[in-house]
Amino acid sequence: MLSRTLVLLVAAAALGVVLLAWQAGAASAGTTTSTFVEREAGAVLVSDARGLHTSVEIAIGETERASGAGLERHLNASIGIFQSDSRRPKAQPVDLAGNVEGEAGALPMNGDLSEASLEITVPVCGAKVLHSGRLKARPSSECFDAKVDMRWTGTGELVIVGGPSDTPVDGCTEHRESTSQRRLASAQGSVLAGGVNLAPYPSSNAALSVFSETSTLTCPEKTLADLIVANDRTGIRDWAAPKTIAEINAEVAALDAAQRDQLASVILDSNADAASRDLLLRTMRAVLAKPDLGFYAEIWSYTYIEMVEGGFFGTCGHLFLSPTAWPGLSDHDARWVLIHESFHSFNCLNGGPVGSLNEGSAIWIAKSSFPEGVDPAETWAEATYGTKLYYRDIAGNPDFPLEAPAAPSGKLIEVYQRLSALDPSQLPWNSTERLVTCFDRYWAGLDRNVDFFAVWLPSVAQATAQMLADPDCRPV
Repeated sequence: MLSRTLVLLVAAAALGVVLLAWQAGAASAGTTTSTFVEREAGAVLVSDARGLHTSVEIAIGETERASGAGLERHLNASIGIFQSDSRRPKAQPVDLAGNVEGEAGALPMNGDLSEASLEITVPVCGAKVLHSGRLKARPSSECFDAKVDMRWTGTGELVIVGGPSDTPVDGCTEHRESTSQRRLASAQGSVLAGGVNLAPYPSSNAALSVFSETSTLTCPEKTLADLIVANDRTGIRDWAAPKTIAEINAEVAALDAAQRDQLASVILDSNADAASRDLLLRTMRAVLAKPDLGFYAEIWSYTYIEMVEGGFFGTCGHLFLSPTAWPGLSDHDARWVLIHESFHSFNCLNGGPVGSLNEGSAIWIAKSSFPEGVDPAETWAEATYGTKLYYRDIAGNPDFPLEAPAAPSGKLIEVYQRLSALDPSQLPWNSTERLVTCFDRYWAGLDRNVDFFAVWLPSVAQATAQMLADPDCRPV
């Protein structure tokens, strides 16, 4: 029977008890808000006719929850039917129950709990309905439909309780504003089973209630140092996501050497063996020690470094490094490879360019960040246009793309503006039209399939000087 359930539902509403409490796990920094509303209607309807006693209990609960994840709405209707026949003292009473999930919004209820209504069909199993309305026990596999059409009218005083509360949750504070309203009511209508109304009289008791709550979870932002101590790679990724490149660089630069060393260990995700891992960590630590490259901490927090044969390659959130070639690199060359391939992951996830400028930017960030041993002719233009010519003259692909980034993120623009500030050639990186025009004017006639130092770089120096004299060969 449902009488105990009905009593508990009504009592909980009166006391302001949260029946479906909002659950918080480990929360991220910031403030999140959710709202929860639960409307309930319950009634007990009793009839006695020619010795046949029938008690029908109805409990309806409709919930609505809104949060950052969206809106969830549910309705559940439960019915209990108890019947005994004094004319048949040896007959066992019939005690049945059923419930069903209904369509959200099927329980309209006035804000002051003065009225509510419901029409719903609930399957009930374990009996057969005879023409007189008497229930005859049957196996649980035999069912009938109880068609509920009920109206509630508030009769008692509207009781309102509730208020604010603050609760600590995993280092955050959850502030709740809750209100519980309850009103005694009368209910009448019909519960048809087999064409017979099992509830022909008004309710012996009934109630309407609504519980509403707004929960606001406020979490202090964890610092980068906190996340390093917690060994929280995902937390570092989430921490960096809303920040600018300058903000990430500043916070990485503010770490002491031991913290930066540990940062590399936290964000490295790789299948590398011990020797390759040691080289990766030494390289990462050398990069993170550069104040303008602190943002590589974010790149590595979302990039998996896989040791697999096939050379060196980088794409969205994934690097591929040869496990036979990588361990044999010097620290200098390993640093150049890792900076370059990791930047492809950054480009890919930030609306970066494809083709020549993708390669050129990855080459230029390595050379401009660690310029020792770099010839003055090795500029962003040489890296980009040289890539285009490499594919044309050596790889046999004259159509290798030469394009500006089509949909750059704010982070990509910030990094590319820094690369441009360091670029003596003033490559027009942000205009496809200018990139192509200046290539055609000053670089297309060069041959890339020559000695790099003795022939290529002197020809590059001449082309770069001509391009710099052309006002149409600057970034827009």
